[in-house]
Amino acid sequence: MRELAKVTSSNQFVRTHLEKCEESKECRKLGLAAFLLLPMQRITKYPLLIKNIMRVMDTSHPDYANANAVLNELTKVLKKKKM
Repeated sequence: MRELAKVTSSNQFVRTHLEKCEESKECRKLGLAAFLLLPMQRITKYPLLIKNIMRVMDTSHPDYANANAVLNELTKVLKKKKM
């Protein structure tokens, strides 16, 4: 985010291009920062979502083992990011 702020404040071409992109219907009035931050914010919420799903899921359900495996992998990824 700091790098994006630096580049947009020092480079008129980049700033203008990003403003044009933001105005397009594909970007839905979202700036580049939203596309950089939202995925990271969402991935931190997935473990909570999966835990809640697993709480109401029967342990004999065919997808229970898959949900547990995904939860374990997400936890590993998030722990690596914190270090």
